Amino acid sequence: LTIDYGPYGFMDSFDPGFTPNMTDFEGRRYCYSNQPQACQWNCIQLANALFSADLVEKEAAEAALSRYAEELYATYNSKMAAKLGLNGHDQALTTELLTLMAQSEADWTNTFRALAHIPSAADTSSSSSNNSSS
Repeated sequence: LTIDYGPYGFMDSFDPGFTPNMTDFEGRRYCYSNQPQACQWNCIQLANALFSADLVEKEAAEAALSRYAEELYATYNSKMAAKLGLNGHDQALTTELLTLMAQSEADWTNTFRALAHIPSAADTSSSSSNNSSS
């Protein structure tokens, strides 16, 4: 078993097709947008190795892989909703934002920092009610 800790890299501008892996440029198997599938594939390979060594039963491995996939997407959706200041995940909004970020080559961190400065509907309604009562 080998565990690969690299290569790693930083995106100066958001690019879902970005990969720092020099051997991955053509197929982009490990690009940013494919990370969930790449992680799942790696877990499947680990489960296969454990199953082949009689260290896990097939049903247990399949159940764990299913739980992993569910948790991965639930966690991503929850974190994205929080980044956008939403109570729940909005797939259409997330997709549109990521598309615009890619088209404009926006910086990931700076985009979300800028969004954090936009007042929420609750903030604007409470300030307008405070202004109307004065």
